[in-house]
Amino acid sequence: MKQLFTTFIIATICSCLPAINIVTNSGSCAWDSVTDATYNVGFSTSVQGFSIGFYKGSSSSQVKNEESRYIAIPKKGYLVISTGSESDVMLNVTLNCQSLDKCQQFTLNGEVVGVVDTEKLTVTWTGSTSEFVAQMTEGMIQVKSIDIEMIPAPEISHATGYYVGTQTVTLTSDYDVYYTTDDSEPTMESAKYTEPFEVVSNSTTTIKAIAFNPAWAADANKANWGSSVASSSLTIADAEYSGISALRSSFNSSNNSTETIVKYAFNDLLVTYTNNENLYVNDGSAAILLKSNKKDSVQFIKEGDKISGHLYGTLSRKTIATQIKEIKSWTDVSVVSSSNEIPVVDIDFKSVTSALESQIVRTTNVEFLASAATSKKIDIRCAGGELELWDTYSNLPSEIDTEARYTITGIVSRTSSSTKIAPLAVVKEETPPATPTALRDIIIEGDCSKAVIYNLLGQRVRTMDKPGIYIVNGRKVVVK
Repeated sequence: MKQLFTTFIIATICSCLPAINIVTNSGSCAWDSVTDATYNVGFSTSVQGFSIGFYKGSSSSQVKNEESRYIAIPKKGYLVISTGSESDVMLNVTLNCQSLDKCQQFTLNGEVVGVVDTEKLTVTWTGSTSEFVAQMTEGMIQVKSIDIEMIPAPEISHATGYYVGTQTVTLTSDYDVYYTTDDSEPTMESAKYTEPFEVVSNSTTTIKAIAFNPAWAADANKANWGSSVASSSLTIADAEYSGISALRSSFNSSNNSTETIVKYAFNDLLVTYTNNENLYVNDGSAAILLKSNKKDSVQFIKEGDKISGHLYGTLSRKTIATQIKEIKSWTDVSVVSSSNEIPVVDIDFKSVTSALESQIVRTTNVEFLASAATSKKIDIRCAGGELELWDTYSNLPSEIDTEARYTITGIVSRTSSSTKIAPLAVVKEETPPATPTALRDIIIEGDCSKAVIYNLLGQRVRTMDKPGIYIVNGRKVVVK
């Protein structure tokens, strides 16, 4: 019997994939032709401490090992796998099939068994035996490789998910356990588990663990009979918050650029704007940006909805607003009511400050400066001063009349040095009459949203360009 060395693959996720993978095609295996008194003619080999054979049985078809991609076991044929010792039992055997129509259940000990996975093209048996004898009673199976699990994977105390504060992790197994915390694959050269260890907050740590039977260490064939690799990824939040003001106040002048993983729990949080990736929300006292890490992941949430639940993400102040970004899951967030009124703050330029960050404001009687035609970061002005617009969500009209006046509704944002508005709606106001005199540039100083001028005909005008009587903000003004 020729000793064959084949590929040994360590599974990379949880305990659903076995550690031992035996490639069965003729390009990787040299099969010896044999005749067995029980199973008829066939082929056998010895690999990684296992004896493997497939046989014709009572089939009228021939067994085949000439294929470069797989071995073919005909209907009524047999597949036999043995560990050679009754004390060495197989817990799981998975046949990786060539195609769906050649991936069937089989009979073991007189019972049709095997779970067929139509996506992975596998058929899996789970149990306990030192000799696996399967008859292909349901049809031919074409096998590319065989996965065998000899000992169960270690158990990790923490499932993949989010946690708050430093966590103490334990690994459990009846065998020796080796593990890593840097997402690399564990081997017997990795750290040996002896006691619980900590995973610190404000981090994402992937733990991978594998078990080996020390009784097999001296046997060259069995030494690599490790378990599957158990894997768990822990994202540890630094703290939990329940209010937007508390989130924003967690920053101060010394840590303005620090980013931390947080848990944010909330009730009846009003959604004031969404583009299916970003949500601006208001809890009645303050507002904040919630930013998903995947576009369209929040399509179920609409403007005017109120939402409750909790989420995990990275709290940051590095961009246009205080935000929780990199939110990977919204499964714990639900819509509790819809079509709620969205508050809009009517305000003049001079009152737009960082205190209104992420809230929606509206200001009127706005002029665009000449740069408006070419830039997404443009200046606007009125009698109250100047302010910059950031066209973050591409809501500016394609053409802007720098001689006209506009009403702008938008979201207050900021940089480290100034406050901005990200426009949501830009509406051109009624064009005022021409003002050819030198008085055309006279505008009542003060609140832009309230500097309203009417003539005695009841017409709203831009300036007091002729002598006469005008009504300015409800007060009579005489121009001589």
